Amino acid sequence: MLLLILLVVYFLRFSRTSTPDPSCLLECPDGYLIGKSSCYKLYPPSSAPSYQASLSLCMTKPRQTLASLEKFREDVPLIQQSASEKDINWIFANGVGSRKERFERKADVYNIFDQSLVLAPIAATVGISDSFGNISTLCVLPKFCNSPICDVEQILLTYEYNLLFSSPTKTINPKDTTTLTCTPTKQTFQITCGALGNIYPEPSTIESCKRTSYEQVLTDTTNQLVSSCSKGFKRGTESCTAVMDDSGNLLGYRLTCKPGWTMATCWYTPDNCTPDYCGAKGKCISEVGERRCECEMGWSGDRCQWNLREKYSKVWTFPVFTGAIIALGAFVMRFVKRMVALGRMEQPEEDDPQSTHQILRSYCMFVAGCLVMFSSNPSLTDISPTACRFNFIAVHFCFLFAMVQWLLEAWNVNQILRCVHLNLWETDFNGHRTWGVRIVPRMVASVTVVAAALLITFQAGWNQLAAPWTCVGVIRQDTLSVWIPIFWMVLCVCLFSGAICESSLLIKFRRPLLGYRLDLKIERELGHVEGRRVEKCRQNEVLCMVGLLLLVVLWLLTILSADYKDQWVIGSLTVLIALTYSIFSFYQEAKTCPEDRAMWITLLQRYLPLRFAPSYNPESMWTVEEVKEMYGFSREERRVRYRDYISRNQFLHLHHRWDLRFNQLLAENKMTINEALVKVFCEEMNRLKEHNGTIRQKHYIQDAYKDFLDSIPDVDPRTDLGRLSGRLELVTLAAEAPIGVKLAKFFIVPGFDIFQPEIPEIGENLNRNERQHRRLLNERIRREDYQIMREEAHSQAVFINSSIHFNYFGNEVLR
Repeated sequence: MLLLILLVVYFLRFSRTSTPDPSCLLECPDGYLIGKSSCYKLYPPSSAPSYQASLSLCMTKPRQTLASLEKFREDVPLIQQSASEKDINWIFANGVGSRKERFERKADVYNIFDQSLVLAPIAATVGISDSFGNISTLCVLPKFCNSPICDVEQILLTYEYNLLFSSPTKTINPKDTTTLTCTPTKQTFQITCGALGNIYPEPSTIESCKRTSYEQVLTDTTNQLVSSCSKGFKRGTESCTAVMDDSGNLLGYRLTCKPGWTMATCWYTPDNCTPDYCGAKGKCISEVGERRCECEMGWSGDRCQWNLREKYSKVWTFPVFTGAIIALGAFVMRFVKRMVALGRMEQPEEDDPQSTHQILRSYCMFVAGCLVMFSSNPSLTDISPTACRFNFIAVHFCFLFAMVQWLLEAWNVNQILRCVHLNLWETDFNGHRTWGVRIVPRMVASVTVVAAALLITFQAGWNQLAAPWTCVGVIRQDTLSVWIPIFWMVLCVCLFSGAICESSLLIKFRRPLLGYRLDLKIERELGHVEGRRVEKCRQNEVLCMVGLLLLVVLWLLTILSADYKDQWVIGSLTVLIALTYSIFSFYQEAKTCPEDRAMWITLLQRYLPLRFAPSYNPESMWTVEEVKEMYGFSREERRVRYRDYISRNQFLHLHHRWDLRFNQLLAENKMTINEALVKVFCEEMNRLKEHNGTIRQKHYIQDAYKDFLDSIPDVDPRTDLGRLSGRLELVTLAAEAPIGVKLAKFFIVPGFDIFQPEIPEIGENLNRNERQHRRLLNERIRREDYQIMREEAHSQAVFINSSIHFNYFGNEVLR
């Protein structure tokens, strides 16, 4: 029986608490005005003749109270309409526990028709127990029986407390607390939200917050008229409105201020800082309606409450991953290149200037990445302050030395484009030993420049840059003077590299004869294999500048991310740039390495369909048909065939080189055709013997020379009936101008001296003899075009010179 009684009681209690109040299902009770967020009811003066009676009348209903000014300000037009219908003018306003209500026993009375969104003039101040027959009561109730919230920001603005107090919170719920900051004294006070939407203690009752000097006494002139819209403070003004009287005459202008700004010209914003807001390790900065902390070195957080070394002790931060990416990028790049080189049929040469700079740069970045990984957070490896400072020197030496290698690589490209040397140490373009192409002067100069920059930094106070939370360095306002030597060196390296890049591009596009000179050097002296050492540098003029800029950005971000460890945006960006730099370095080395380019093109020729595959590989001189045929064999058989195989274009290149040498012998040594042919063949066989050629290669050379003999005409190539000897010639020609004709100088550049590969078209079914016939025909056409152009240019030049002489001497005779 007892158990049954308990169940019934529990059921009744549960039913009573879980069943909603039917009146709360309505937005507002019957007879109430429905506002934006509250319900209102106007009572006639006879219902409550005094202020105390009005409070008691409104509190007869739960969650209902006498309306205060900030409660009904947003619904003034609605209340004015209802008041006009009931012939009501004045209402009591809730004093919400203010000093006037509690200590002076006074209450404010407002004229409902004088109220607006921006103006709230007090009509009268009366005693709280005095009775009146013409003052009404306005009660306010939240919609749907909701709990009223405390709008702290609106309370401060409505009663002009914003000139004395500020709060970091705009609204709070009942029983929640927040703080008010006294602007003159920077003291903080805790306030609580009451059950009826009022805050306590009410700001006017806080005795210790007072204006104590003349400078702190500011009369609130907000919403007062000004003479011109230009009087407004631009940062605080939102809009400007002209104000007219009833006759349409201009009274002035009223400025609407942005949130957080006050006064007639919107110039004032309160100081929100307090003495202890940022603690002992920070400085409080007050901004518009907000405050922030500027922390001392080694401290972070919203209020500078975290010690960086303690906060990130034994924590893997973004700089650690950045260093790992830099180190692994350099190591993996070297490892992959070595593995690919081992799998290739031929090994690349890495003792030329460009390869030397690339290898040194990758080694420097590997060391720099390892140092950043282990020293960006000294607490991970328990690095002592002394070791931390030396790590700082080592990290920046590696970064700066890598930047100098980018600069020297760009300089090396520029020298090749200017025909100073052929990407070979110790030897210039003409075979002489000059200082500019020696390895020792370059390395000594680069090390000296980097060491000088670091030495000046050392003298300026390098111990200030390494900090307990990072050995990479800190960039702050008080350390900028120490960084100046390093920043100046980096700036000079970037400027020099930019100037070199511009010079290289101008040479490439506006001095084509230098490129033609390099082509002739490769064709007639170096050959295709040796010429690849020069060709790889001609692809590198822009890549050097891009790589240097990426490295500079990575260097700066690495320093910043190691210092500002709690800034995840900087850390993420640093990791992304490190990954980008590693990928770009791999791409740059692959693009400027002929063996790597040949490998990638061969892969495309091997695996792509015939229609989409590259038809010709300029590095290996193999066509796509030859590649697919070669890779149709097994691996062992392919290795044997490759060792002795010579492609079709390699045959033709031999013919081209023999033809140039053949004409040279005929022109210089007065040999007969047969003597010159024997001389060319003997030189080729001796060259094959010097390079330890195989028997198979010897047979290939013999077959190629047999085809070459079939292409030799039976007449002396030095005559007009034989081969034409092309050379650069400068002629003066008449060119069209917008008005008349102008004289210009032109170079006649023969195109048949440069080897043109034979690239079969897709679906072409010509045999070897037909291809040879077509090639000889095209070559003959190019030579005839050159001969016609040359003869026409010379005849026009002779005519122009004759005209100039005739005009000159004719004028002399007339005079």
